[in-house]
Amino acid sequence: MARREELKTALQSLLEERLKVQLTGPLEEQSRINEDLRVDSIMLLQLIVFIEQELRLSVPEEEVDAKAFATIGSLLDFMERLEPLDGARAGSPAGAESLGGTSASAAGAGVAGE
Repeated sequence: MARREELKTALQSLLEERLKVQLTGPLEEQSRINEDLRVDSIMLLQLIVFIEQELRLSVPEEEVDAKAFATIGSLLDFMERLEPLDGARAGSPAGAESLGGTSASAAGAGVAGE
């Protein structure tokens, strides 16, 4: 459960600091990403890139599914299944300070359902 809380904290930071989402408090697992947080499809693509670059988690293109981006809880479930990028420290989602190059899969990934 500790890893999920770390991911949740890192996700909240990405949403607020990188995507400039105005949150009224801590992230709630039942919050809908599009409807409640007003995150559109372009912002979702940016979020995927930030998850790879800043959290150093590999997001394979074939794993990207709109269902994973329905709620904060479903996104955290998805993030828990992701493998660290090569060279990233396992168990520390925000462990890498340097920003690596964007993978082609994340840059070109589409989120269905929009």
